[in-house]
Amino acid sequence: MDSAKYQGHLDTLLLEYRKTGKTKFGRVKNFADAPTFANSKTTRLLQVADLVSYAIFRRYERGDTSLLDRIIHRFYRDDTVIHGLMHHTARYWECTCPACLSRR
Repeated sequence: MDSAKYQGHLDTLLLEYRKTGKTKFGRVKNFADAPTFANSKTTRLLQVADLVSYAIFRRYERGDTSLLDRIIHRFYRDDTVIHGLMHHTARYWECTCPACLSRR
């Protein structure tokens, strides 16, 4: 599906959502639709979001900690617990990632 056709499809879905206000997960009260079609090359906050998500991907999917290690201190902490970073694993007590370590 080319970009214009895909964007048209997303526009249709968004219009339908605005009419009904419902999703398969229930009602969504706050919906930020402006960034949906923004190009990350032209929007700095999306560039930051891309960088953070890539760093997290590299850490958890590739075992490369170099990027996340450089930004992990910027995540919000409440006492010792890191918020905004969650690792869903059955054996969290054995995991040595920053998210799991902060919740012990």
